[in-house]
Amino acid sequence: MNVGTRLRTGAFSVGVLILAAGCTTSSADGPTSTAVVSVTASPSVVDPSTFLPSSSAPPASPSPGVVESSAPPSGSSEISPQEAADRAAVQAAWAEFWKVSDGLTDINEQDRLALASTVAVDPTLSQALADARSLDAKGREVYGQSFFHPYWEQSINGESVAVMGDCTDTSMSGARDKASGEIRTVGVADNNTRATFVREPDGDWKVKEIFYLLDEPCP
Repeated sequence: MNVGTRLRTGAFSVGVLILAAGCTTSSADGPTSTAVVSVTASPSVVDPSTFLPSSSAPPASPSPGVVESSAPPSGSSEISPQEAADRAAVQAAWAEFWKVSDGLTDINEQDRLALASTVAVDPTLSQALADARSLDAKGREVYGQSFFHPYWEQSINGESVAVMGDCTDTSMSGARDKASGEIRTVGVADNNTRATFVREPDGDWKVKEIFYLLDEPCP
C-alpha cells in the first residue's frame, strides 16, 4: 500500500497495497526497485500534461472511493451468508482505508496516527504516514475519486486474515500542488492490486499489506 499526487495504481495514491513475480517497489514519485510495492505510490502514473487541457479542474478534494462490484472465488457459484458478510466488510474497509489515507494531508500531522490507525496496521500504517509526510514536503495533496472493482480468488472461511484482489480505477484522481492546484500525477484505469486484511478483536477489518501485480492484467 502508496502519494503526493496519487501515484496509486491502488495504495496511498499520490505519492492508496500478493504476491506476484515482477512486483516493483514504488515511492511517492514512482517505481524504484524490484520488491514489495509501497502502499501509496503507484508504479504506473501518467503525466497529465499529455492529455489534460490546461482548463481542466479536478474535484476540490478527495472523495470516498466507490465499490462497484465483487465476485465469488474462482470455481464457486455460491457462498455462505457468513462469507458474503465478511467479504462485504472487507470491501467496505478497503474503501474506507483509501478515504482516510487520501485525506491525511488535510489534517495536522500530530493527529494522523490516531486516524490512520482506525483503518490500517503496520506495515501499511507506517507507509501511509510516510507518504503523507512526503506529500507535505512537496506541497501536494490528493484530489479526486477512486473506483474499486474487488474480486475474490480465495475465501475468508471465517478466518482473521483475508486476501482480496481489486482492479482499481484511479484515473480520476492523483496528486496536485496545494498552492497552484496544478495536477502532478494522474492514476490509471486498471490497476491490479492485492491487499491483505486482518480482523481485529472488535471485528473490524484493517489493511495490513498492499501489492501491485504489475505483470498481471485485471481479470
